Parts: sequence; structure tokens; C-alpha cells
Amino acid sequence: MNITSTLDMQTEQPLPDVDVLEEDESCPRNCEPENSHVHSTSTHREKLLEAPSKPGTELRKKQTVAKARGSYRRYTPQQIKRLFGLVIEGRSAKEAALVTGISVRTAQKYVNTYRDDEQKRLPGIERKPRKGCPEKLNETHTQFLTQLVNQNPTAMDDILQQLDSILVPIFREVYRLDALLQDKEDLFSIKRHMHIKRKRQLDSKNGVFEHQAFDETLSLYAVFARFYFAPQTAQNKLASRTTRGTVELPQYTRPLKHVITEIAKTVAMAINGWARMEQHRSLLSRFLLKIVDIDRRYDDAYRLSTATMKGIVDTGLPARYLVSACKDVFEQLSTRVDALPESFIEALFALFSHANCFRQIMLMAKELTIVNPEIARQALCAIRNEQTRVQCSRHMYTSKSQHIGFGTNAGCVFRRPRNDWVSAKSHYSKSARRILLLLEQCGKQIVTSAYVAKLLEIDMAALDKSLVLPRTLSAFLRDFAYFGVHPDVTAMTIIINSYIEHGDSAFALWIFEQMESGKVDIGHGNGTSETIAISRPNDITVSTIAKAWCTNSNLTQIASLFDTMTRQKKPISQRLVTSVVSNMVDLGKFNEAEETWSKYGCAYIPYRSSTYEMPRINRRALAKLVIGYARVGNVDRAIRLLEMACDSERLATEDPAAGTSYLTGLLNIVLHECLSSKQDANGDVSLTDNTSISSDPLVRRDLHVIRMGLRCGGVRFNVTTYNMILARLSQASRALSHNTYSPFAMTDTDAERKKIIDAMQRLYERMLNDRILPNFSSLFHLIPMWVYIGNTTLALAHWNMYIKDKSPNKIKELKRHVVNQAKRWDIADGVIFDLLDPPS
Repeated sequence: MNITSTLDMQTEQPLPDVDVLEEDESCPRNCEPENSHVHSTSTHREKLLEAPSKPGTELRKKQTVAKARGSYRRYTPQQIKRLFGLVIEGRSAKEAALVTGISVRTAQKYVNTYRDDEQKRLPGIERKPRKGCPEKLNETHTQFLTQLVNQNPTAMDDILQQLDSILVPIFREVYRLDALLQDKEDLFSIKRHMHIKRKRQLDSKNGVFEHQAFDETLSLYAVFARFYFAPQTAQNKLASRTTRGTVELPQYTRPLKHVITEIAKTVAMAINGWARMEQHRSLLSRFLLKIVDIDRRYDDAYRLSTATMKGIVDTGLPARYLVSACKDVFEQLSTRVDALPESFIEALFALFSHANCFRQIMLMAKELTIVNPEIARQALCAIRNEQTRVQCSRHMYTSKSQHIGFGTNAGCVFRRPRNDWVSAKSHYSKSARRILLLLEQCGKQIVTSAYVAKLLEIDMAALDKSLVLPRTLSAFLRDFAYFGVHPDVTAMTIIINSYIEHGDSAFALWIFEQMESGKVDIGHGNGTSETIAISRPNDITVSTIAKAWCTNSNLTQIASLFDTMTRQKKPISQRLVTSVVSNMVDLGKFNEAEETWSKYGCAYIPYRSSTYEMPRINRRALAKLVIGYARVGNVDRAIRLLEMACDSERLATEDPAAGTSYLTGLLNIVLHECLSSKQDANGDVSLTDNTSISSDPLVRRDLHVIRMGLRCGGVRFNVTTYNMILARLSQASRALSHNTYSPFAMTDTDAERKKIIDAMQRLYERMLNDRILPNFSSLFHLIPMWVYIGNTTLALAHWNMYIKDKSPNKIKELKRHVVNQAKRWDIADGVIFDLLDPPS
């Protein structure tokens, strides 16, 4: 018999009242708490009234300090049952609570709850049934959806494609109901909430899911802009012809300011959503052009365009989605750049820099007549980035022509750098110098050493690497003297790096020694010299000079530098360690590089508390070591270092997803080298759990890498990892067909191929579980396998989904790749052509 039945049977012994059960601690047990409390209170109050009061004082009230509430505690069913058992035996709630370890207040609450409950359920154990309507979705629906997705993996894609028709009616209904509730306003609150009602009108249709509604929103804004800005447009345009930037723009009211802010947020959110859907990326250019056109016609300040472009940059959208839209805006921008407001130019340059459209920024900077510091900074950075991109291109120089043009719309011709470094001023240098001269017009004190150092970097990068630089600093610092600024440590670091790249490491070391002394002698052409004070070298300067030591194989100088910094207790920058290790790896000195990394690249830091410490490694230097060992064929050492990176990354953070891209990139590099290596490896691991496949010496090392990645929680496979594994299994199927692998030549071909098919199927399922969509490199290997086993439905579904919105020439090219991969499975070409291109 349980405690519940016992309580129900003893109805003749009702539970005493809680007030009677709970005794006052300030009273003796033989006193009645209630009467004693009343008597003591009244007596104390009478004594206070009869006592003579001191002059200047009043009757003070007794102040009590509230006790701090303790932490929430849970009680077991055994404690609760024992509590009620003691209460039934005749003890008070307080005594039973002290015996069972339950709080007194909680025990009293339990007793009251039990007394008021008609069904006499024990509180804390038996819960009341949930009220309300039954749930519409239950376990049956969950099982149905799970079975549907398992049978048709593309079901989720079909649902996502129907979002337009599903979500738009829902949003419209929600906003309609909200509008009906908001319309219940009295006459006096309508004017006060006018800007809220206008915002609700703009949001009445969700632009993210319905393009036509978003177009209507922009049309509504055009009406607002025409109403507020059109009367002042002619006056502003007339005034802007004389002095741009000094025109007093019209002040817009607060409601329109809210309208601009909300539309800009909506545009940024919509563009972020459209850009990630391939079939809607063309909408980016159309709506950006429409927003700019509305501001061009009605608003001289380009407020909406400026806010929209800033919002797009803040969303962090990848650059590859914005390139096409930025180029369209650049081509359709009919207004001259010098006639645009500075705030809009800043936002436009920031958007183009985010999209890596540096050439467009250079061309627009040529039309500028007035610049501010922010525009000058973005223009100089764009010039340097475009210069770097062109120099890294394989079409930079050709032996067939001296003149090379970059694009039909460039409007300029690039030449080879001349042998004279003074006259070797490329068009990049001329554009950068023009920007600085425009900035100087705003005030000579605005031009700082950072701007001149960027100009010096552009000039140095334009020189031919075979040119011998003169051993004098006067010509390099000529621009600093012209603008009246002092050369900083960045400028001196650029000069040192230039001398190292041109093969004069000795003079670079001399400049470094002069920087350590704090002054340098500058020789002039007339035989005189001048001593100026310069900044001491920073971490970047030391990293640059370490590159010269590594180039000259002067490793003792690097060790001496590290020992000196350790002896003087100076912090050793991890950037310096990374630079030294990278240069040593490039020179093939792996032992010295690993020794430097292990000695100076592993710092000990407190881990979550000061009780103990744990190593935190230099990840960039370790990545360079792993890649270097893998590229030279020492895969075993690369695997051991990769294991060390995985272990340290797992211990250094509580987040298992931290460092995922870093470790995944290293895993892919090592796995690629393992698949390309011809060396034997130790270990007994298997992807397919089959002895015949794992006995292949070419497979065993890469299987060890795969098992290691699965074991470490910080390593996540991406689509590249799966593609390499699928390619390796596909090659194994080809080996079965041609009997090129000796382990497969003596075994049953059908049985081994079945094991390979099972492994590829498990990889495909794991990709879906990890929410990784197969790209076409994956389908190259999966489609022939599906055709081989007869699952043509799945193969055709993936094929049709991928070739959507592809050009006919691209489809033919992809089809040829699938046909070539199908030969590994002994599938005739006609089977693939009939499947992927059925007769109409």
C-alpha cells in the first residue's frame, strides 16, 4: 500500500491547519502562538506610547532586513512521501520538514496543496493533467515526416522552393490582423503614432519572400521622397555646381527618417537572402539600381542608397555574391562621381571594397575633385589591392607584346617597369599621388604618414625585381619631406622589405641596425648627409628582417635574436615566430623550423582558472609545418603534427566547433597527399571494415587520417573531404575492372565492388546528416554508382536539381564528365546519355 492510498483512507483524521501546525519560534511550546503574538505586540505598543519621548525625536518604525532567498532545491519522491507520512502520524509540518530535510515553507505549501486538491494527489510527484486543446502534431506525424525524408532526400529542397507560395499568405494575414488591432486608436493618438502607422504600411508585405511587394515598397518610398525632397532638388543642384559639400541639404522630418531606416534594413536583409539563392541573385542588381535611381531623381543626399549600402556591408555577405551587382551599379551610374555626396561615395567605396571590385574604385577615383580622409584611405587601399591582384595574375607579362591591356573598358595601357627606379612610376603610383594631392587641398595637416607610406608601398611594388636599388634613403623619403610628415616605422619596414626582395639584404640589415639605434643618416645627391630620428622596429619589422636572415641561411642570427629577447624578457610576437617558421619551411630546413616552433611557438597560458596551465600552440606556424611535410612526401610526420593540432584545439576550448575550418583545411591537405603518396604506412584501420580493401598499402595511411578526423571532435568534414574519399573509392572500382591492384586481382570482383558501394552510400548519408549538399564533383562519382545499382531515380533527381539554370554548353560539359566516370563501373556511354538526356 502506497502513501497515496494511506492518505485517502484516513479521512477521519483530517490534516490540521497549517497555521496550527506551524509554531512561532519566538514563543515557548506551552504558549499559544497566535494569542501570545497579539498580546506581546499590543503590550509593546502601549509601552512605547507611555514612554516619554525625547525632544526632536519621533516614534521610529521597526525595520527588518529581508533574508536572502536560497537556491532552488529539488526533492525526491521518497522525501515527499516521508513528509506526508510524518504529518499523518501527528507531527507538525515544521517538525516533519526538519526530519526530511525539506524547507519549512515548502512543506507548508505541500500540505496546503494536498488539502485543497480534490483528487488528493501528492504535490511534487503527481502532476495535474495539462489543460487545453490536444496537440495537433504528435509522434505519428514525426514518424511520417522521418519516413518521407528517408525515402525522398530531395523533399526538403522541394519544400524550400515553395516558400514563396506558403509564407506570403501567412505574413499577409498576420499583418492584416495586426493592422486591425492597431486601428482601434482614438482620434488624439493618430497624429502621435503617425510614423508608426507609416512604418506598418511599408511592412504590410514582406519583401524578403515576395519580390513584387518589395517593388511596391520602393515605389511608396519614391512618393515620400518626391514629397519631401523634390521642391529643393533644383536649388541644391544649382548650388552644387559651385562648391560641393557646402550646400545645406533639406532637413527631413522624423517620420521619413524612420522610413529610410526601416527600408534600408529591409533591403539589406532581402539582398542577404536573395544572394544565397542562385535563382534570385539577379534581383540584387535590379533593386540596387532602382534605389540609386530614386535617390538620383529626388534626393541629392542619397540617404536611402547610403544606408542600404552600409547595411549590406554590415550583413557580412560573401564577396562572390556582390560582384555582379556592384559592376552593374558602376556601369549604370550616370551621375559623375564628383557630383555625388561624400557620404554616398564612402558607402559606395566600402561596398565595392567588400566585393573586391578594386578596379571600379580606381576608375571612379579618377573623377574625384574633392576627397576626405575616409575616401582617400579606401581609394589608396583599393589601388594597392588592384596592383597586387594584377601582379599575381599569370597574364601580367607576356613575351609576345610589350603592351598589355586589362579589359576593354580599362581605357589605359600597362607597360613593363623601366630599369630606372626614379622614372618607373606606374599608373597606380600616379593615381595614388593624385589622391594625396586632393587630400592636401583639404588641409596639409590631414595628410599623415600612413597615407604617404601607402604611396611608398605602391611605388616600391611597381619596380622590377631585377632592378638594383641605390643605397640611399633620400629619394625614398622625398614624398615625406614634400608633405611635411615624419617617416614612421611602417615606411621604414616597406623600404627594408623592398631591399630584401631586390637582393640587397646587407643594406636592409644596415637600415634595421639604424632603426634600433633610433636615428639614421640620409645621404643626399650633393654629397651631404642628414641625421633624422626614426622609430624603433616593431614586430613586423623584425619579421621582415628575419626573412632576410633566412634567405641568407643566417640561422644563427635568428637564434641569437630569440635568445636576446628571452634574456631581456621581451615578449616574442607569434607573428615573428610564424614568419621565421614559414621562411625556414620554404627553404627546406624542416628540423630548424620545427625546433623554433616547439621552443617559441608553444606558450603556456592559464586555462579557465589559475590553478593549472596548458599549452596553446601557434596554429599558423603549425599549419605551415604540416603543409610543408605533406608536400615533400613526409606524410607520417605531417599526420603526427595534425594529431597534435587536433588534440590542442580540442583542449584549448570548450566549443567543439571552434577551429573547424582550420583543422578541416589541414586534414584535406594531408589526406590529398596521402592519396597521392606511394609510401607504405603502419596501422590497421578500415573505412569499409573489410580486410581485402584495408590491406592495400595505398589505402591504409589515408584511412588512418580519416579515422583520426572522425575521432577528434574539432574536425568537421567538408565537401572537399568527402569528394577526395569518393574519388579514392571510385578509383578502387576502376582497379577492379582493370585488375591493376594486386590485392583485388585475387578476390571476387562483385563482392569487393559491393563493399565499395556500401562505403560510398554511407558517405552520402553522412553528408546529408552533416547538412552538406553534394556538389557536382560529388555527383561525378555518385551518379555512376547509383546507375550501376539501378537507383536511377535518385541519380536523375540530383542531376535535374544541379543542371537547373545552367547553359546548354555547361550541361554538355558536365555530361561528358559523368560519362568518363561511368567507365570505372563498366557502364556503356549510351546508358548515361539515355538517362540524362531522354528523348522528348
